[in-house]
This record gives sequence, C-alpha cells and structure tokens, in this order.
Amino acid sequence: MAAAKKKRNRKDPGFLPGTAAAVFVLCIWGVVSFQAERARVNAQEPPAPAESVGAPAEPAAAPPATTPPRVPEAAPPPAVPAWKQDERWRRAGELGEDALDRIEKEYVRHEKEGDPFRFRAEMDACRHQLEEAIDLLDELAAAYAADEAATRSIEVRRRRFERSLRNTRK
Repeated sequence: MAAAKKKRNRKDPGFLPGTAAAVFVLCIWGVVSFQAERARVNAQEPPAPAESVGAPAEPAAAPPATTPPRVPEAAPPPAVPAWKQDERWRRAGELGEDALDRIEKEYVRHEKEGDPFRFRAEMDACRHQLEEAIDLLDELAAAYAADEAATRSIEVRRRRFERSLRNTRK
C-alpha cells in the first residue's frame, strides 16, 4: 500500500491577527486625522453671530473715523541691576573665567607633556588672576551690601573662584 499523502495545512497562522492589527491601526489613523482636520477647520471658521431667529442682521458698528489706529505698546526693556552694570562685576567675571579656562587647559597640557616648571608658572599666573577677581568681588560686595540679590550673586561667583583658587596651590 502506498503511503497516504497528508494534506499540508498551507494557512498562515498569523494572517488573521496581522490583518486585525492593520485594520485597527488604520482606524486609529483615520480618527486622529479626522479630528486634526476638524480642529483646523474649526479654527478657521469665525464664530456664528448670536442673533434671534427671523431678525434681520444689523451691520456691525464701525469705530468713529477720528479714533487713531491702535498701536501696540512695546514692552519695557528688562531692568539690569546696577551691580551687574558695575565695571568691577564685568572685570571680575572676565578675569575669573579666563583664569578658570587657563587652569583647565593647563591641566590637560600638563597631562600630555608633563612640563612641571611651565605648569607651576601658569598656575601662579592663574592664582594671581583669581585673587584679583576675588578682590574686585569683595569691593563690589561692600558697595552693594544692602542689596540681597547682589550679595547672593556676588557670593556665588566668589565661592566659585575660591574653589578654583584651591586647585592652584601656593
């Protein structure tokens, strides 16, 4: 007897779930795009006038011709505190930031090249710059001691420079 041939089941078991998922995604896409289109159209349409049924529409009252056109007022420029306009604040910031950048670059260069004499000389120069910046900030703090915001900002910058000053060793 010849071996009976078994029928192969050629149906893909993922066909039905895949089709259902595709239909679901298309439905979601349709709803979202319809809502977006509806919102766009609603934004463009002017609101319907509130008038009674059957009453004739009256034209809107025009403003008198003598009224000048409305000019939007410019917002006042933001007020810069006096202590930030002070030359000592700007100079201390320049000196301190320059010294911090030089310290960072010098550490990288020292790691690569390893010249201790140049490293020491650069650190001394940076230390002098930081000390000068801290002195300027001290003068500024004394001048604006009554201003709480100025005192806080000056102290934050001063501490930052002092922390970096510790990395320059005497």
